[in-house]
Amino acid sequence: MKPKYLHLIALVLLLAGVGLIMVRHIGDPPQVTCVEKGPTSGFSIEKDGQECPLNEADFRAYWHWEHNSAVPLHLAGLGCVALSLATEVTGLVVGHKQKKRKREAAALGTSAQA
Repeated sequence: MKPKYLHLIALVLLLAGVGLIMVRHIGDPPQVTCVEKGPTSGFSIEKDGQECPLNEADFRAYWHWEHNSAVPLHLAGLGCVALSLATEVTGLVVGHKQKKRKREAAALGTSAQA
């Protein structure tokens, strides 16, 4: 494969990986109920312009959605970036070897003509 195609594939993989890493959430936020009285988790979110204290279960569900829902995409993006780097290195090595072969062929061609 030509090095320019390997460089192009590496660029596409890099952009796809960065795009996957930048995803913040997957899906809609969980449905939570505001706690008016009773034990709360100590945390609240803004819901309909009002402060909404959360109970422990709703807080855990919201925390999981906020911080962990896109982890599979982040891991896939990291894999794409790693694959992009490997493809770029392969493109550089292939290009270097092709240049070396051309130089050797040119050197043999000029010495054969002399």
